Amino acid sequence: MTAGICGNRFGRGLVCPGGVNWDLDPAACRGLLDRLRAGWRDVKGAVDVMFASPSVLDRLTGTGCVSLRTAEDFGMVGVAARACGLPRDARRLAGEIQRPVFLVQAFLEDVQHVSPPAYRSWPQ
Repeated sequence: MTAGICGNRFGRGLVCPGGVNWDLDPAACRGLLDRLRAGWRDVKGAVDVMFASPSVLDRLTGTGCVSLRTAEDFGMVGVAARACGLPRDARRLAGEIQRPVFLVQAFLEDVQHVSPPAYRSWPQ
């Protein structure tokens, strides 16, 4: 859709200080609105089907839940940390967060014992 507006899928040249570099004519606005509506219908239909499926709901229930304690132990930051209730942002706390190096070392030791080819693919 962005390419249809400005000729570049990344929107290069579209935005400038104070606004945009050009306006859309009525026909382009209608075309964009039609594409947005079609995209919304497609996504909504897929999401409705997905969340009506008991197997999908079973797989998602409880997935991704991380306790506050685990978030602290792993040194989580940003969106993931805030989702766990930990108000931590690496941009504001640079240098204050200790990285859990021991967890990485333990993981690599486990991988080395379980799957040598996978371990060899890790940068040394």
